[in-house]
Amino acid sequence: MESGGESVVAVVKELACEIGDSLRNGGKQSWVERTQDVVRAKGPRLNKAIGHASGNVMIWMNQGGFWRKLLVSSVSFLFSFLTFLSEMCIYDSCSTDARISVFWVFSPTKMQP
Repeated sequence: MESGGESVVAVVKELACEIGDSLRNGGKQSWVERTQDVVRAKGPRLNKAIGHASGNVMIWMNQGGFWRKLLVSSVSFLFSFLTFLSEMCIYDSCSTDARISVFWVFSPTKMQP
C-alpha cells in the first residue's frame, strides 16, 4: 500500500534507531531533550508518511463494498477509543485536582467540582 512516499514502518524504524543511538551516546543534554530533538527532526517525514498511508487506506476502502467500509470505520473507532482510554489512564496518574477537573469536563451532568 505504498505509492510515492516512504512507508510509516520505515520512518518509525529509523526514528527508533536514532533514539536508541542518542540514548547510548549520551551527552550534556538529558535523555528527554535528546529524544525530543530526534522526534522533532523526524516529525515532518513521519507526518508525510502517515498522510500517504491514510490516503492509500481511503482509496482501498472506497474500492471495496459496504463491509470493507464498515471494517475500516470500526477499526478506526476502536483505535480512537483505546487512545482516549490511554489518555484517561495518564490523567488518572495525575493529582487529585487534575482528575476532578478532567472527569468534570466529561461528566454528563456537569456537577460542580
